[in-house]
Amino acid sequence: MDIYDDYLYEVINEYKPDHKFVFVKLAGESPGTPMEYYNIYSAFQELKGKIGIHITPHMFRHSHGTLYYLET
Repeated sequence: MDIYDDYLYEVINEYKPDHKFVFVKLAGESPGTPMEYYNIYSAFQELKGKIGIHITPHMFRHSHGTLYYLET
């Protein structure tokens, strides 16, 4: 099972969020709610340490925009 499957199972099915945020909490006091900036920043810093590649949440926005442009 991958992270996206976890998200679909734990967040969508269990918590029925009323938003379309990309980054949501999967654990803690308020699972299913949107993550705050510092949570996302920390997660990306940890990811950078593990894989050694600098990546930011903003890069997802650019990637999505590029893919959308290429498909139209």
